[in-house]
Amino acid sequence: MNSFISFFKKAPAFGWLLTVAVLFETGLHFAGDLYYIDGRGAFLTSYKRAVAEDPQRVYDYLIFGDSRSMSINGRKDELYNFSLPAAGPRYFSFFLKKYLSSHQEKPRVVVWATDALQLAGRQNVMYHDSPEIWKQFKHRLLNLFSIKENWEQYEGEELVFIMKESLPNLLLSVKHREGFEHILTATKASDLRDLKLGHVRENIKLVEHLEELNGQINVGNYFNAPDFVTLELSKKSLKQQIDHRKVKHHTMKPVLDFIEEAEKNGIKVVILEMPLLTGLSATEYNRTISRRLEEIAGRYQGVKYLKFPVMDYSPEYFSEGIHYNRKGENRMNGDFDRYVWPEIVKFGEGK
Repeated sequence: MNSFISFFKKAPAFGWLLTVAVLFETGLHFAGDLYYIDGRGAFLTSYKRAVAEDPQRVYDYLIFGDSRSMSINGRKDELYNFSLPAAGPRYFSFFLKKYLSSHQEKPRVVVWATDALQLAGRQNVMYHDSPEIWKQFKHRLLNLFSIKENWEQYEGEELVFIMKESLPNLLLSVKHREGFEHILTATKASDLRDLKLGHVRENIKLVEHLEELNGQINVGNYFNAPDFVTLELSKKSLKQQIDHRKVKHHTMKPVLDFIEEAEKNGIKVVILEMPLLTGLSATEYNRTISRRLEEIAGRYQGVKYLKFPVMDYSPEYFSEGIHYNRKGENRMNGDFDRYVWPEIVKFGEGK
């Protein structure tokens, strides 16, 4: 202890720096909704977590899916879209558990609506199959769950990895470092007038959209390019996506875990397949996954398998062959409203 004190006496600048750092870190814990300074992706994850943990936000129907199903419009006080991009479906059962832990009133139906390709691979874990994707999108899983919740979800090598990635986020200055970097490098005088620093202004607008459409956001709308460019990109994307579907291995464990979590809580499950770029549904991989999903649904009284009336959309409905453009978003939601949603409600009401 004496040597420690002696060091600070000899290096007062370091002592002051450490004191400022501790005070700054302590102050951040009283800031409240600090995630508003984060970039859109990290913010979206934290915001949907906050909705799931809010006992006042009660819905009869919940959607869990990826960036394509995120385009489905929600319905006020009835249907909320919890879909998130680039997180994989393994977390769905745990996120449902999180929602249920904050709500006494259980939903009638939870909807599984992720792309078949999300079930590809040996373990369906990002850092195994694509470290670069994990590096870019790791905030999805790290922001979605507490360290305690992540501890319960993993074991062995995966647990060590997740804890190594999670523990630094106990320091809010580390967890929100991208937001702070943006404040330091991109703050304008107009931002200082109303203190909407970092990404706060754009995230407030994003919240207005999410509140209006209850969790919906169409990723393809952020892809700004002329129609002839997006059409050509969609055509080129088809070959790439077909190549991606030449995988030999897949796992149905995330689906089965999701059904198990819902079933033990007396909640019905709808397995919903989303429309794809024409040619993808016909691949051997997609046909195999569709067949297996339908077979799984057939084993349970409380599970229903659904498709859209048209599963193949031409390139003109996509921004880059993966996400719907505005035209595709409108068509998909029109089909959902007329054909899919009535079937989900009928199933939820036991008819």
